[in-house]
Amino acid sequence: MLQGTVAFLLLVVLAVVGVEVQKRLAQSGTRAPALEGLVWLALGVVVGDTGLGLFPEDVLAALRAVVLVGLVWIGLVYGLQIDAAVIRRLKPWHRQWGLGLPTAAAVALFAGAMATGLGPASAAGIAAVGAVSSTTGLDALARVRRPDDRGALRILRMVAAFSGLPAMVALAAATLQWSPLSSASGGWMAWWQVGIVAAGGAVVLGYAHLALMRGVRSSLELLTLFLGLATVVAGASAVLGLSGVPLAALVGAVIINRCVFPHRVLKVAHGFERPLMIVMLILAGATAEAVAFSWPVFLLLVVCRGAILVLGGRALAVRAGREGSAVTPWIGIGLLPQEALALGLAVAVDVAGGARGLLEASLVAMVVNQALAQIWMRRWLFRSTRSGVER
Repeated sequence: MLQGTVAFLLLVVLAVVGVEVQKRLAQSGTRAPALEGLVWLALGVVVGDTGLGLFPEDVLAALRAVVLVGLVWIGLVYGLQIDAAVIRRLKPWHRQWGLGLPTAAAVALFAGAMATGLGPASAAGIAAVGAVSSTTGLDALARVRRPDDRGALRILRMVAAFSGLPAMVALAAATLQWSPLSSASGGWMAWWQVGIVAAGGAVVLGYAHLALMRGVRSSLELLTLFLGLATVVAGASAVLGLSGVPLAALVGAVIINRCVFPHRVLKVAHGFERPLMIVMLILAGATAEAVAFSWPVFLLLVVCRGAILVLGGRALAVRAGREGSAVTPWIGIGLLPQEALALGLAVAVDVAGGARGLLEASLVAMVVNQALAQIWMRRWLFRSTRSGVER
């Protein structure tokens, strides 16, 4: 009992310190989310049962609920950003390319993973992780770019925002295969029937939460309600043997498109995301029996994913040119970075029973992708500044 209390307090302290460090790094412009993820994962290995033994097996079993709630929270935060009114205001070709490019990346990664001998479920998990992009570093880029280049930045943000949708579908497909209710795992229901039941339940939960939110004004009350919702979704997904991330994303999408104060909801949800992510990665490292590394997964997420995004970015630049928006043909490199959602998806696949070494390889691949994108963005910045001076 005492050891469990000490372990929990240690997690709280690490989460508080980690959030403060992240804030300072963000202010200095040197934050690298994927590298931070590796640090927290390594710290988990050190304090876990294979290291210092601060988190023995019985304590980790009790804290597994924290990981499930954290994964649900990540999905919820993403779902709360799916505003149908904003999507409808986009041009048709924006929606087509925003969904098309990450979907093409997911399909290619799935085929590549299957070719390396991985099972369909693990391959779908890799496709989910690789489909996600982030606009990490673009805010700093926007502060020094000329106004006539902001079209490219808007396109990158648009594609990155859409990239979570095919990723959620891929993760749902992966966990549907792993569900004990699915016939693929010896259950009595077809995998698509399990998906329909789960999606229907998520929609019902979303509307039920909206009813509970009526009259709530305090941010603390909102946070309490959302923590309760995350706990319910985590419990339901555990019973069904599914990942709570896509289910929570669907719940969040229902809430954000029906609530009357979306900005307050988003503020509350974002405020709790970072500490939960830190706790999740530490616990994921602590539960690792041995550190493994999958070279096929690493090469798929760096080489294959990079080639797809570069080629897709060239095609996107041509399409943008036809619409009167001249952008660099190397715009696809700006989609290499990944942040919280990709980290959460990697943990979700690992927790659900993904291929050995997938989490470690995914995090290292994210670090490499971030570094490549930073090199490209610095060069782009230099060219922009030099051409501005020459003019």
